[in-house]
Amino acid sequence: MSFPTLFRDIFKIFSPPQRLKLYKMQLLILMSAVFEITGVASVMPFMQAVGNPGALRETVSTIGYLDFMTLYNTKELIIFLGLTSLFIMSASAICSIYLTYRLAIFSASIGVNFADRLFENYMGSSWTFHANRNSADMTKQIAVESQRFADLVMLPIMMMNSKIVLVLIFLVAFVIQDPHVAIVAGLVFLFVYMILYKVVKKRLAWNGQIISDTYSKRFRILSEGLMGIRDLIILRRLEGYPRAFNKHGIMLSRAKGLNVALAQGPRYLIELLAFGSMTGIVLYLYIENDRNIGGLLAIMTAYALAGLKVLPSVQQIYVALAHVRGNSESFYIIRDDLMLDNEDRADIRRGNVKKSHPLPDSKVAIDVRNLTFSYEADNIAIKDMSFVVNTGEMVGFIGSSGSGKSTLMDLVCGLLEATSGTIGFGKKSNGSDLNMAVVHQDIFLTDGTIRDNVALGVGIENICDDKVLKALESSHLADVVNLMDYGLDTELGERGVKLSGGQRQRIAIARAIYSKPDIIVFDEATSALDGVSERQVMDTINSLAGESTILIVAHRLESVKKCDKIFLLEHGVIKDFGSFLELQLRHPEFFGSTK
Repeated sequence: MSFPTLFRDIFKIFSPPQRLKLYKMQLLILMSAVFEITGVASVMPFMQAVGNPGALRETVSTIGYLDFMTLYNTKELIIFLGLTSLFIMSASAICSIYLTYRLAIFSASIGVNFADRLFENYMGSSWTFHANRNSADMTKQIAVESQRFADLVMLPIMMMNSKIVLVLIFLVAFVIQDPHVAIVAGLVFLFVYMILYKVVKKRLAWNGQIISDTYSKRFRILSEGLMGIRDLIILRRLEGYPRAFNKHGIMLSRAKGLNVALAQGPRYLIELLAFGSMTGIVLYLYIENDRNIGGLLAIMTAYALAGLKVLPSVQQIYVALAHVRGNSESFYIIRDDLMLDNEDRADIRRGNVKKSHPLPDSKVAIDVRNLTFSYEADNIAIKDMSFVVNTGEMVGFIGSSGSGKSTLMDLVCGLLEATSGTIGFGKKSNGSDLNMAVVHQDIFLTDGTIRDNVALGVGIENICDDKVLKALESSHLADVVNLMDYGLDTELGERGVKLSGGQRQRIAIARAIYSKPDIIVFDEATSALDGVSERQVMDTINSLAGESTILIVAHRLESVKKCDKIFLLEHGVIKDFGSFLELQLRHPEFFGSTK
């Protein structure tokens, strides 16, 4: 990776407003550099006047536009020059402070913006995308890599840019003042830094890769350890995760520490070189000026001040290069995720099923035609499937594991895109689209209140408590909530640990009901419950019949007994369909073995 390529790739990722801010930063950098050189230059006439007051009066009398200064005596002129120089240096310092502030704010805003864009892109990506990604990795990209890019790539680039402009302007001034000294000193420092950077750049890049990899592994270990804490406690296997976390932490600290050392270490060598160079320059100028102390004092003061500006700037350029080289991996890790297809995300936000067809008959809720889906070319999960679900019906889908039940529901819900075929949905009486909700076997509950979980994703200011209470009543959970000390404000704990399995399931049903869906899908919603809890949840589901079109995926046949019709799936095709009694008569071997 070359630096021009990196800069070009970063620029492509920037939005138009960010590019405009970048141009403004460049203008501010140039202004700051001009202030810096002006401040240093203003010291020369002041120090020359102090060293040779007689020359000052002679200079003033020979320059036309300085005639007004002849009204002052030599002492007053020296004071005037000193105060002028102090004013310019103060203005330069203020400008530098403001520049540093603006650069830091700009870089930090880029990091925050990238984190926001990553989160928005992840939240807007398809279920297939999430099924193929690790959530710990995505968390790491948002929480670590975007901030690492801002702090150790973007900010160093901006600082390096400002220092390069400053050094170049000073170098031009030095060449004008004394080309021999400027060219020799410039080449010496350039050669030394190039050698140093060439020696360490591969190690910096290697350490950058180690940092990204170890961050990723630590986030995964952290996520898996905390999510699986209950099983780990029971199995008495708590030591393994902290040990692995610590192991990768040691690797991370070594890589980060070595990168800092490689960036900061050469400073002491350069300080020695700078002291030697300044000694040589003093001797050279002393000889060249033929012991003219006044002129030598002015020139050496200017060189000393310039050295205080230039040498730290050169070191900061090297440090910035080292940081960018050692952390550029953070940018390329997040770049592709920052450029996720916007159109796909828009479709997902609208809840569109891409391959669909209009339904002229309002009595039909779902019309599946010749639906086929493959996870891979040789792994066909759904084969040329067609069926119709009428509005208000309760329809069951049964079959052995791997028959395609859950995949079919993911297609109906729009989580997956069909390989071929279409799915048509009916309309409401006012012509608007039907709403859909899903209750899965694995319920996601936040570490929030009952209110938050029922109205998941709705802003707190927009939650309607009446709707929440009605949803809880419909899911037969209102009496339980009323007995709780804090009612709707009761905290459920992470993943709902304070509730029983049946209560968690009914919270999920209340969540589905809250949005007043026209279609509710229950995908193995009771498979993890005991017999008593399953019957209670099924009573809740059956009470919703007629209010919404209900699709039930189940292993247990008791769960679909009251369905209007049932589809029996086998190897991704509909083997048969009918009422519970009809299928029981036609397939006694299946019904007998799955009771």
